[in-house]
Amino acid sequence: MLSGCWGLVYEFLFCQKIQDGILAKAKEIYIKQKFTGKVFSMFCNYTKLEHACNNYLIP
Repeated sequence: MLSGCWGLVYEFLFCQKIQDGILAKAKEIYIKQKFTGKVFSMFCNYTKLEHACNNYLIP
């Protein structure tokens, strides 16, 4: 059973390795989106996401 977890460990380590690049790209997309109001088809709509987060109620 434990042998199946190694794939997740490698995936986690890979994500950790490229974390700074992912965060930098997300920040760049966020700033451009907020400044221009344009949302490209493959990107998250941060305005909608922020609205949904603000309206989310924790039970």
